[in-house]
Amino acid sequence: NFGKNLGKDLSSSDKRDTRRELFEEKTRIEEESLESSKETLGLILESERIGVKTGRELVRQRETLNRVEDKLESIDGSLHETQKHIKSMKKKEY
Repeated sequence: NFGKNLGKDLSSSDKRDTRRELFEEKTRIEEESLESSKETLGLILESERIGVKTGRELVRQRETLNRVEDKLESIDGSLHETQKHIKSMKKKEY
């Protein structure tokens, strides 16, 4: 209905102007949409980069924690052996 009524009320020159304005508006909207898509893609790529960096850091931290855990287990074993030696030495004193 809109297109039919529009055609009846406008002259040929007005119709061309209206089509040109609509085309320009469509082009502007497309350009804005493209720019928005580019910005979104940039944010996605940045998020991916940060995610990869975070993942690598977490792997590094896990490896560090595993080494710390191994060292603590070794220290715990050494303490247990030391306590046994101290008890043995105390028994010999009596």
